[in-house]
Amino acid sequence: MAEEIPLTEARMLTLSASAAAKVAHQGVRGATLVTVDEIVALTCLAACAGLIRAEGRVAEQARSVLNIKIAEGTHP
Repeated sequence: MAEEIPLTEARMLTLSASAAAKVAHQGVRGATLVTVDEIVALTCLAACAGLIRAEGRVAEQARSVLNIKIAEGTHP
């Protein structure tokens, strides 16, 4: 099993943008190319934005990203 890379704000945004670009450029075909990591990143982004209430692993990763932003003083 591969070691999991921590989800930082930059990684979350990069993965989310990659997923969005795939769907924007290729439509439904692009959606079939979205990776699991990109889906997790999109879900974390939605949770960080307050659009959804996440649970489990996604909630932990979203809290981690938000805690980093709060510590840096960049969270609204």
